[in-house]
Amino acid sequence: MLTDYDLMDDFSSLGIARVTALLREMGLESSTTNENDLKESARQNGLFLNDHTLEIDLFIVGQHSVMCDVIEALTGNGAARTRAKAWKEKPASFDSDQFIADIEAIGKGRYAQRLATRLVDHACPKYISEGIKYVADRCK
Repeated sequence: MLTDYDLMDDFSSLGIARVTALLREMGLESSTTNENDLKESARQNGLFLNDHTLEIDLFIVGQHSVMCDVIEALTGNGAARTRAKAWKEKPASFDSDQFIADIEAIGKGRYAQRLATRLVDHACPKYISEGIKYVADRCK
C-alpha cells in the first residue's frame, strides 16, 4: 500500500497514523515511537509512506517542469499561471502550500488526468518505486 504522509496543522501525520493502524491490523504492533523505525517496519511489510503528498514528492524528484506546464494549461487564474512559470524556472522558489491550493482550484482529478499524460521518465518518488518492486518481487 502507498500512502501520503499528510502533515496536519498540529504537525501530526495522518500517514503515520494510517500505517500504525494497518500494522496493528496485521498483528504487527509497533513498540517504537521513532518515526524512521516505524517507516522501516512498514516498508518491510508492504506499506510505503512518502515524505509529503504525491504532488509535492513528484515536484521534488524532477517532475516540476511538466507539473507547472499543466497548471499553466488548466488554470484560468493569472496569478496561478505566473506562480507556475516562476516555479518552473526556479524550483527553489516553490511554495508547497500555494502549489497544492492552485492544483485544488483546478481540481485534483482534472489535474491528475492531464499530468498522467505528461510525466517524464526516470523521475519517480522512491516510495512508489519501492512499493512497485515489493509487489513485483512477490509475483514471481
